[in-house]
Amino acid sequence: MNKKNIRWIVIGCMTLFLIPNAFYYFNFNGELSKSPKHWGQYGDFIGGSINPVLTIANIIALIYLTYTVSHLEDKRSIEHMNVQKKIIINQMRHNALLDLLKAVDHYTNLIETTPNKYAVVSTVNNPFDPFEQNTYHLFRDANTDSFKKEYLEKLQSSIYKLKNIGMGEDNIRIKIEADNYRTFQQNFIQALNQYIIKELSPTN
Repeated sequence: MNKKNIRWIVIGCMTLFLIPNAFYYFNFNGELSKSPKHWGQYGDFIGGSINPVLTIANIIALIYLTYTVSHLEDKRSIEHMNVQKKIIINQMRHNALLDLLKAVDHYTNLIETTPNKYAVVSTVNNPFDPFEQNTYHLFRDANTDSFKKEYLEKLQSSIYKLKNIGMGEDNIRIKIEADNYRTFQQNFIQALNQYIIKELSPTN
């Protein structure tokens, strides 16, 4: 509670006390009685005047407190739901990255271990195609132009070079392009993994 609210509460309490006293003072000519009976009547008058107002004030305060507590609980519930949503989405991102890693490892292992490397690069599906089509939207920052230019375009260019190596090309060139491809895909996956870690931080 700030100082301004406290000041208004004090002013209200003083006003609440002074008004019935002012009525009593002017009605009975401001005389102070020596009779206990009169003082008892004075107390009954003050109590009868102030108590209904205090009762109403207590009801208003109770309603206000109930609303405040309910609002805080709703806010906590929303925050809890947002945290759960973030956890679920990041789990989906993590699973998508794991699937991509498995597909990439399988693809690059085929290139490196199969004697006829041309057959691999020309016929095996690029593992990034289903990832880009189905789960890339989960990575919001990865959809920016700067991210695509830094990672995705280099990766796609490397894949294109691998795919377009001719039948007569030697395995050395295929090996070089495969190494470039592996480097670009590692950079790409590492960047996505860093994005997941950043999204899990308390400040986001």
